[in-house]
Amino acid sequence: MLNEPPYRSRPLAGGTDLLIQIRRGNNSFDRVVDITRIPELREIQVRPDQTVVLGAAVRVAEILDHEKLVEKAPLLAQACAHFGGPQIRNLATIGGNVINQAACADLLPVLVCLDAQAVVASPEGEFSLPVAGLIAHPFPRGRLVRTFTFSLPPQASRSVYLRLARRQTLATARLSLAALGRQSPDGTIQDARLVPGAVFARVRRISPVEALLVGQHPGDELFEMAEKKMIELYLAESGQRWSAFYKEAVLYSFLHQALRAIYAN
Repeated sequence: MLNEPPYRSRPLAGGTDLLIQIRRGNNSFDRVVDITRIPELREIQVRPDQTVVLGAAVRVAEILDHEKLVEKAPLLAQACAHFGGPQIRNLATIGGNVINQAACADLLPVLVCLDAQAVVASPEGEFSLPVAGLIAHPFPRGRLVRTFTFSLPPQASRSVYLRLARRQTLATARLSLAALGRQSPDGTIQDARLVPGAVFARVRRISPVEALLVGQHPGDELFEMAEKKMIELYLAESGQRWSAFYKEAVLYSFLHQALRAIYAN
């Protein structure tokens, strides 16, 4: 139905973004296909091999109600807890939050931070690709994200999701940071994943800053280098936009907090 000519079709799952577009007179589509009752899109699995499978139509509230997932993937749970208000969480889906690609999306930086893969159904068959690659270009019409999968971080990992909004609830994020890392038995940093939201043109892991951290012993001097590197990369990409001064200060503060929370002894 999504590919039936001559219709320009869009899938409907939660509708928290789609219905707003319709009310605003969006004429890029002329038919809505309701996918809310496809059971495979509503499944949540935490498999014995430590793989998590989330159906694209899983609602944010359903993630928070899944005790094992909240325990094993606290970074995802933190982002879901900040997501809108109860009414929005009861409707909004993980797939819609990703595909809409809003700069303020809460789940998008977290899924990229968790190195999640998206399984996509298309007329040519199914394929998978990293979430970071899925959002690199506009999502083609007629395709449907079926599931998101990721491996649970090792038990020694620590994570944090930081978010700034005009108020604590019922407000979209003006800037966010998903961060995850762990240390080796000798104390050096073994893993570092840093994904800002509403900062760079595309939500992605900031590899140059991560590379600066990995293999080093944590400490204020190292963290200061990482913070300065992050700001340098942001300013180089932002081109000194009007919001750069404000975002520079917030991003610096978020990274300062995140590094000390994750790698504190």
